[in-house]
Amino acid sequence: MTSIALPPFPSSVFPFVSQSIACPPAVFLSKTAGILIFLCRASLTPALPPCKMRKTIKGGFLMRRSDREITDLGEILSIINDCKVIHLAMVDDGEPYLLPLNFGYACEGGAFSFFCHSAREGRKLDILRKNPTVAFEMDCRGALDEHDVACQCGYYFASVTGVGHVEFLDGEEKLVALTSLMRHMAGREDQFTEQQARTVEVFAVRADKLSAKAKVPHSAQ
Repeated sequence: MTSIALPPFPSSVFPFVSQSIACPPAVFLSKTAGILIFLCRASLTPALPPCKMRKTIKGGFLMRRSDREITDLGEILSIINDCKVIHLAMVDDGEPYLLPLNFGYACEGGAFSFFCHSAREGRKLDILRKNPTVAFEMDCRGALDEHDVACQCGYYFASVTGVGHVEFLDGEEKLVALTSLMRHMAGREDQFTEQQARTVEVFAVRADKLSAKAKVPHSAQ
């Protein structure tokens, strides 16, 4: 079988690849395609720095792209305020379950709570009563970062992620949470009666760990 010698690779780009590789024509094509894919991925994903260089954020998360980390409380609140949907992940006897929910929020002393409401029965309530541990995500400000070369395209975003636990609310806390939800979603200061509150279930997602991240256009930096 005829072998084809691949051209030399620049050691600065592929220091781990030998300077010549002999392979059959069919393998040559597959290897070439693989190299092209690798090149695209390499242009989008920088090398992972050593763990000691990565920044540990409050709560124990490791954020590889620490240059995109948002730590200013005012900026985090601004991102949350621009988000209208929280994606809530829970576990039902080993099976993951994910839902999008509208929410309100509060921040006291840097501790975040996200308030959600629902009908008084349903699968998510059954799961949360058994296992109140959750993960959450919200994002906003999405826009395509377009370039002529496809592999250089990206996406602008701002997001908040974290893990926490759910607490079901009642009494005055429930009324305050419903008002917070309407304030965030509709910009209104609605007041609720206890009779109205009894028709729905309200719970708070207490964030135990939270991080925020954003990729913004250079003109906005």
